Amino acid sequence: MALTEKQELYISRYLKDVAEALHGHLGPAVQEQAVAHLRLRILEEALKFAGDQPIDDLQLLGVLNQQGPAAERAEVLIRMYRLEAKTGKTAAAQTYAAPHAKPNIPTEKKETKAEEKAAKSSEVPSPSNVVWLGVCQYIARSLSQPLWIIRALTLLAGLVLAPIALLVYSGLFLFLNYSGALPEKKKVSYFRCGGHIFITAFFLVLFHLAGKYGLQGIVLAFEYFLEQSIQLPSLTDWAWLTSRGDTLFFWALILLLPLALVSALPLSKEWALSLKRLTQAGVALYALLIAAGLASRLAGILIEFYSEFTS
Repeated sequence: MALTEKQELYISRYLKDVAEALHGHLGPAVQEQAVAHLRLRILEEALKFAGDQPIDDLQLLGVLNQQGPAAERAEVLIRMYRLEAKTGKTAAAQTYAAPHAKPNIPTEKKETKAEEKAAKSSEVPSPSNVVWLGVCQYIARSLSQPLWIIRALTLLAGLVLAPIALLVYSGLFLFLNYSGALPEKKKVSYFRCGGHIFITAFFLVLFHLAGKYGLQGIVLAFEYFLEQSIQLPSLTDWAWLTSRGDTLFFWALILLLPLALVSALPLSKEWALSLKRLTQAGVALYALLIAAGLASRLAGILIEFYSEFTS
């Protein structure tokens, strides 16, 4: 049974309180064994309580409350292990299964469980169970609304306001994840997030400057080899990069930087790789547009020179 980080913290705090109450009454080795047995007992009770479904925080707290206060549980363990030391009977083992003990499962049941495990591992999750970062689930639970409605509204916002929707979604996830409001706190690498944004912005700026000053470099090269100044002709349709280059650069930043940020968040490997490749494809497309703009401007200049030469 998989527990969230918060649930593991609940159990660890309870066991720590019990261990402090046991200190001085049992030997270190016996105390460690008692705490380990108690942890296994808690996990067994949680498994019985939740069944095949993941246990939530309130259910786990109910299981811990059933164990009683830490001081009282420690007194029970002290009496149990002292009785075991006097009588030589494994009283603790009768109440708590040893951590390393494995139940004696018949071969048929082992095979059945193995088949069920293999079937679950190969089962494709349904769309309703797929979780991206958990933001929609949190909103649906907070508003007491069906999850599919929140996801549909989020998808609609993404189609209408893609960059803003991605930024809002990322900001909500970072806030909820930091505050511990999500069921499972995910590890976020802020260095990775900043690195993705920086690298994407760096290449966009590099291509923008290449398009802005590339033509001037070509003119300087002509003047250097021809040893005379060149008066560029006035172009209209051929010089679309000069008039629209800044706008194109603005939209490239707006569209690709949010994608770079989301691709660095703790998504599944498939989603992270897909968004990373989508960002790379966007940068490559921007580079192709810059190259096409430079080629268009250069072609216009050559055609204009040829027209003047043949006239």
